[in-house]
Amino acid sequence: MPGADVLENKPPEADSEELLTKLDLEQLLSAKLGPDTRVDSIATKQLTQPGENYGSNILSVEVTLLPDYKKLDLVAKLVPLSPFLREVFNCGVTVRTEIDVYTKVSKEFQEIQRENNISKKDYLDLFPRCYGARVSRNEDVGQLADEGAAILLENLTPLGYRCGDRITGVDLEHSEMAVSRLARFHATSIAIKIKKPSVFKEVIMKVCENARPEPNDEMKKGFDKMIESHIKQLEAIPDCLNHIDKLKAMIKNEDMNENKTKPKEPTKEGIVVDHYANLIRIYHKSFIDWLEKLGVDVAPFSYEKFQEEIETVAPKFIQNLLPLTRNVGLATYLYSTTTAKLVI
Repeated sequence: MPGADVLENKPPEADSEELLTKLDLEQLLSAKLGPDTRVDSIATKQLTQPGENYGSNILSVEVTLLPDYKKLDLVAKLVPLSPFLREVFNCGVTVRTEIDVYTKVSKEFQEIQRENNISKKDYLDLFPRCYGARVSRNEDVGQLADEGAAILLENLTPLGYRCGDRITGVDLEHSEMAVSRLARFHATSIAIKIKKPSVFKEVIMKVCENARPEPNDEMKKGFDKMIESHIKQLEAIPDCLNHIDKLKAMIKNEDMNENKTKPKEPTKEGIVVDHYANLIRIYHKSFIDWLEKLGVDVAPFSYEKFQEEIETVAPKFIQNLLPLTRNVGLATYLYSTTTAKLVI
């Protein structure tokens, strides 16, 4: 396991180095605000706390523009300062993918709502406004993103948004809201796939494919080691020992035996486990309602078929969830036992 010195998202020899200059901001903002954009001053500070973000260095940026001294509250997403983190999160590829989501996918989400006359009251506003983005300070010729990559987004904090506690989670009201919005997000993609198949293929799927590079031999070896590490962690948890064979099969994407049973209703304390069935129904209802608003036939998307899909797909995704819980735990531990300031 890497130590705090490896994970620390700050180069020890460059504490005062400017990560974003006025020239950087003028170039980034010019695409949105016009070629004559001039910056009078900037003020930056770290925006996130340990465990609140993965794979980037996030700054709060207050920009004062000329000539009227108008202020912009922005968020700058930069690649991690740690080379280790840049490699782990494949930033050369994922930065461009994220830029494409904000500049291409978001436009298609807006367009299909406009085409179906979605009212302002019901409009699904999922993406923060993007003020500018780049993969490098050099000319973009399709290369991998480098240390000069940056994405400028509107800062949602002044609008009342904040990060919840990653350890304790959110309350039932916010869980229901999140599940409902997630369902509408997924339904919008499905609507584009059904009603605008060429757009889905050329925009949505192309972005998704770019985010999933074909793993090479080294990556495969790393995945195998990671899987074994996760299994050892589970074996150290008493509550998991009774189910360890099934968990191993899920993590390794192996077929379960023919006698596998339908997942039982969770009974332990907690928002998700106590309200699992209700949250699943909220998701499905929101999904169906939004598809109908977008003019899609919902007959193929019954609740029964949705349950079948959960049973088929969910076991395969436990290996996606375990690294996230591990990273949160690692960040929390390091933050409480060292002076390192982590942004991962």
